[in-house]
Amino acid sequence: MGRPRTYGARKTHPSVTASALFSSISRKSHHSKPAVSPERSALADITSAVSNLSLDGDTENEENRVNHHHDDDDDDESSKTLENSESEEGESEQGSQGLTLELDENDGLETEDEASILDARHKHLLPLVTAYSIDTGRTMTIHSWADLLPPDCTVIKIAEASYAEVYRITIPSGETSIIKVMRIQSPSDPASSTSDTAIRVENIVSEVRIMNTLTELPGFVRFKDAHIILGRSVQAFIDAYEHREEMCKADRASLFPHPELYTDASEFLAIELGDAGCVLEDFAVTSIEQVWDILLGTILALAKGEMANEFEHRDLHENNICVSVSSTDSSDHTDVSTNPNLKLGRAGVKTTLIDYGLSRAKLDNGTIVFLDLEEDPMVFQGSEGHPQFNAYRRMRTNLLTGERTAKTKAWHESQTLSPSPSSAPCKSWSEYTPYSNVIWIGYILGYLKKALKKTTTSTSTSTTTSTRNMKGKRGNGKGSKDVLALFNEETKGLTGKLDFRTKIANGAFGTATEVLLYCVERGWVSEVQAEEYGADVSGVF
Repeated sequence: MGRPRTYGARKTHPSVTASALFSSISRKSHHSKPAVSPERSALADITSAVSNLSLDGDTENEENRVNHHHDDDDDDESSKTLENSESEEGESEQGSQGLTLELDENDGLETEDEASILDARHKHLLPLVTAYSIDTGRTMTIHSWADLLPPDCTVIKIAEASYAEVYRITIPSGETSIIKVMRIQSPSDPASSTSDTAIRVENIVSEVRIMNTLTELPGFVRFKDAHIILGRSVQAFIDAYEHREEMCKADRASLFPHPELYTDASEFLAIELGDAGCVLEDFAVTSIEQVWDILLGTILALAKGEMANEFEHRDLHENNICVSVSSTDSSDHTDVSTNPNLKLGRAGVKTTLIDYGLSRAKLDNGTIVFLDLEEDPMVFQGSEGHPQFNAYRRMRTNLLTGERTAKTKAWHESQTLSPSPSSAPCKSWSEYTPYSNVIWIGYILGYLKKALKKTTTSTSTSTTTSTRNMKGKRGNGKGSKDVLALFNEETKGLTGKLDFRTKIANGAFGTATEVLLYCVERGWVSEVQAEEYGADVSGVF
């Protein structure tokens, strides 16, 4: 179950869009009570390529224009902020001892401030609020849905995943942000506890912390901010939901409730991200150069994540990679005159890894954050032979046994991470097993080969038709087929080292870093390009 995202580097000061989106939110209003607000729906963090739904690119011309009667920010008399709303806050006892979130002893952050913004109905949010404060040094604020929208913005719903709805918001200047919305299971909202699209707050914490930590790394989503949203949705989001339903028709009908079904008690987490383009599944591959950019960009990001934060994505299918094409010359060093084997940067395609719902990382303070995949064993019960579900099974097989094959569904159903009476120590998803990144690199390589085959088949058919019409002769599309054959030949060694049947003694990869070093040795990525990602490959030369 996938979802879309964004990329970039952390900013000390909020972006123009961030300021516009949350202009009514003063940092001094941490203890303000939110105005009654409209509803919202859920975010995502698990997998299934089918579940990440996006509108086709041409639907951007049918965006819903939203003209909200908000006064300009500089109109002090009529501009409404949370600060100007009721500022009564129900003070409640600090509940830090009951946190489900495991905090590092060295974090040393008291939760008094965090507890004070939450009344008795919202104490279940304390793990998220506390972690946010530890990582950002700020207090997570609570808002209404109207606070998300600056004047005259455009709202489009672009995707869904198992627990998230994703919107692109464009302000009049043209700058965009992605808003990822997750409905939180709440004691004060009984319907949320039985909803298939609502998520436990404990399962959101790791993703938000990883986003914040990795936002400075090239190739990772740019995390701008996160806010708790209460209540019913506003018309702009309702219109965006309905417009998407109309465009997608029955074959891609939403799994989420209509926004009008939410109540004043509904709770959501809204995460603002940078806009990194479209998900790989919705990107039409047209050349072998694009395939190389996507593959090598993915490898670079994973390798840098390993080096910096012992990062494992654990869910890197085609809906968790975003791609965008630069309209200007890349700053990458792509001069092939000095390196004829250079592959990266030839097509100007930028790759961004998104959706860290299943991911694992070590934060800068040493805290390990991860999602315990044992809480959702159905991840390992997908179709036998399906590449994506085989990847999940291979990860768990490797964690439990050290083997690189994919054990069967039945085997996984019978196995637990708890040790048997006299066997090895208990395994945990908190462990650093970077081979998982190798598994997903292999998955993406296979996906890209299929995409290239589809492209060359289409090109071949087009060439054949054109040749018949122009010359009365049958074209053979040989040039197009040769492109696929060339890619397969050039990646033959890489494919072999990614194969689970290859022994370590014969050069099988164990980490994404090893894959990157191989690519640098082959000349596909230059040392300068690797350094631009912050990846140290000096040992190769």
